[in-house]
Amino acid sequence: MNKICGVYRITNQANGKKYIGQSRNIYNRWKQHTGGLQNGTENNESLIRQAFAKYGLNEQVSKPGIYENFVFEVLEECQDDQLLEREYFYIRTESPEYNLSRQPPNPDFIFRKRESAEEKLWVQYHNFEKFGGYPGIYPDGGEPRAPLSECQHYISTKKREAIKSLGDNVLLIMGKKLGKKKSFFAWSVMIPEELEFFEDEELSFNLIGTQKYFTVPIFLNPMDGFQEFMHRQGHFAFGFQNVKPDPWSENLQRFIENGPFEDDNKISWRAWVDKFETENGIVPNNKRQRESKAPLQPKPFYKEWL
Repeated sequence: MNKICGVYRITNQANGKKYIGQSRNIYNRWKQHTGGLQNGTENNESLIRQAFAKYGLNEQVSKPGIYENFVFEVLEECQDDQLLEREYFYIRTESPEYNLSRQPPNPDFIFRKRESAEEKLWVQYHNFEKFGGYPGIYPDGGEPRAPLSECQHYISTKKREAIKSLGDNVLLIMGKKLGKKKSFFAWSVMIPEELEFFEDEELSFNLIGTQKYFTVPIFLNPMDGFQEFMHRQGHFAFGFQNVKPDPWSENLQRFIENGPFEDDNKISWRAWVDKFETENGIVPNNKRQRESKAPLQPKPFYKEWL
């Protein structure tokens, strides 16, 4: 199917509750939402996936229709610069229970209006050694054989300003020890489109959106100015960070605008990582370190909303 950019709705026919979201590729987003359901869900997964598991949906959805108790439909097609506005219109009009239950009570969080026409630029860091593997969650719940385009990467952060990143570009930098030194790579670019808020003691935010992977991750260490940039970023100890005012952000912006990005829609996550490891002479220590690992997800407390 062709890519559909717009706003969608998922309705649980068992209780009438709804979820409204927006994406630059709606059918792919549905595949992300429903991938791996046959393997069960964890407590730390999103509210909508918990509802899928509770009400019997265990297949991957990639087109409109009724699946078990859930109706998947496209509400409106629009341009990508209209996504936030149109999603908010439907959230405000329909008050979808699954959306509102995952949003913080402060209305300032629910919808972010851009302060200016200029997009911000954000950086997220993934430490290979800390998380035990590469970033991302492959959607089949087991072997990463699905297309790279379906691989998810959640941004989990405690920072309130995460809401301000919706619609902007987030560059993911992956750090991995090669020999005695840490090597840093521009791994992928994400445009956050949806926000989940977990009102636990951590007050954590989850962002998910459209992801683009570089043809091969870009090695950053030898680039002029990178070491100084990394130092200004506290060696990435600051976590999710707006870097647009930084002098080196122009280089980051060039990566985002020019890539090159992987355009083979059939290449798997495994094949893409194999290509990266081959180019950099990486021999995995064990199977676990080959597997994709995402940052730990916060645990939702509101199962009664399902």
